[in-house]
Amino acid sequence: MELQSYNYATQEEQQRYLELLVRQLQAGLGKTGYTITPATSSEINTFINRNYTPILPVGTMWFDSTISKLKVIVTQAIPGVADATVEIVTSV
Repeated sequence: MELQSYNYATQEEQQRYLELLVRQLQAGLGKTGYTITPATSSEINTFINRNYTPILPVGTMWFDSTISKLKVIVTQAIPGVADATVEIVTSV
């Protein structure tokens, strides 16, 4: 099955992202459930920067350890033009 991509990442960047994603998914899966990757607010700001590679896709999620909240990318970064948009996941 081929992944369709609507982003600005090169094939090499996409491959690096997929390799990282698989490693993170395997590391987060345990007998007691799945752990969302923790990152500080500063690290997340680095990841969503317009100059960060690979460009992360919409739906990328972290547990922001600085504010103890889940954050998710809702608008993808455009290289050299605009940072990604991140929203805090709130309880209903």
